[in-house]
Amino acid sequence: VFVLNLDSKLLCKEDCAGICHRCGKNLNDGDELLLAIQRGDTAHFERVASRFENRQKADSALQSAIRKQYIADDITEADAQQLLTDYFEREDESEVYWILEEWDYARENGNTDGYTKYGSLYEAIENGEYETEIARFLEHGADASTIRSQITREYRKQYLADETAHEEIREKLLPVYEATGMYPDDIEAKFNDWDFEAEYGMTYGEFKAEYREGLVTETQMREAMKSYGLMQYEIAEGIRELNDEIKFTNKYDMTLTEMKDAYDHGDISPNQ
Repeated sequence: VFVLNLDSKLLCKEDCAGICHRCGKNLNDGDELLLAIQRGDTAHFERVASRFENRQKADSALQSAIRKQYIADDITEADAQQLLTDYFEREDESEVYWILEEWDYARENGNTDGYTKYGSLYEAIENGEYETEIARFLEHGADASTIRSQITREYRKQYLADETAHEEIREKLLPVYEATGMYPDDIEAKFNDWDFEAEYGMTYGEFKAEYREGLVTETQMREAMKSYGLMQYEIAEGIRELNDEIKFTNKYDMTLTEMKDAYDHGDISPNQ
């Protein structure tokens, strides 16, 4: 009766992770690694690290321990930053900055559910405060091209999902893209791509690929080019180029790009 009334998991302290019921491994080894670093006890650190299958797993456990103490306010931001920089030899301050950003989110919300690195940027765009947020991302390692890609990934989905929101999204994103250094013509071309995809259910490039494969007619291709915003002379030139590509592929059983790649790899001779 005494045994049946014992707790199913006996712990030495409230935040003890216990022992793995499958392999018997001490689940607090990450905490021991961190304690050894804080005490400057290299010998004990190496003894604990040797319990892990490899050094990568030991490093992962150590970073988890640092994260746990940081979220619990047991170590300061400066301490966490120094540990991540010194032990893991992260010379890129931006990498450490974004790790701590995610941990800050977990500390405020209890977990990282819903966290994305660029979530604050999307929120800033909605609030019209994007300039400050873009500057923050640029300051901490993100380049303008990556920022634009993330914005496109987020808002393209919204644009394609709701035809009634097209104008609103255009007006919202125009100054945002400009703030990343994107040229007006390139911004307009991006919106044209989205309009085409919304109308045809595929990108302009995918539609051209279907034409090359004979899945759409020349008339349909011309209409698609017109819808894409091309002028008559551009449509005529585009059709001619596509037809030349098709003839080339049919004759050589590969595209011109594939033939160039084959030549670069020495698979065909200069004469061929």
